[in-house]
Formats: sequence, structure tokens, C-alpha cells
Amino acid sequence: NKVILMCLEENTRIRTLDGFHPTIKELEEKGEKVWLWVRNGDKTIPYLADPPVKTIKNNKWLKLTFDNGSYLECTHDHKIMVN
Repeated sequence: NKVILMCLEENTRIRTLDGFHPTIKELEEKGEKVWLWVRNGDKTIPYLADPPVKTIKNNKWLKLTFDNGSYLECTHDHKIMVN
């Protein structure tokens, strides 16, 4: 099974299994697979993901602002894991 990731802004930080929070850009530059948390139905499981690549330059972006003031910039079709 292959997980298809939609687009997030390159400065978005990703939580990895080892506890680090690199940006998507840092992961792309490193060019290595990385262990991430993903949703599988109602479970959160570890997944070894391919390094991110730039796919869309001219797309409509959304800025989601959360109660604590943090925000996420993503494309309209990006799935977001919530607690």
C-alpha cells in the first residue's frame, strides 16, 4: 500500500517517530525515507515514508488557524489528523 500525501507548505514541521520536528523542506533536502505517524482507519500507526518532493507550484492554498494561534498552510484536499 502506498500513502499519497497532499500538499503542505514547505516550512511545515512534521512530527517524526524519533521525536524530531523537521520542516518538509529539510526532509526534501535530506532525501531519505523517514518514519512518520499516519492514520489507518481509527488507528495511528508508524509508516516509513518516501522523502517529500515538490509537486505543485501554482495551487490554491488554505491557511487554517487554530485556537492556540498556530496555523497550517495546505491545499484544499489535504487530510489532517486531529485528536
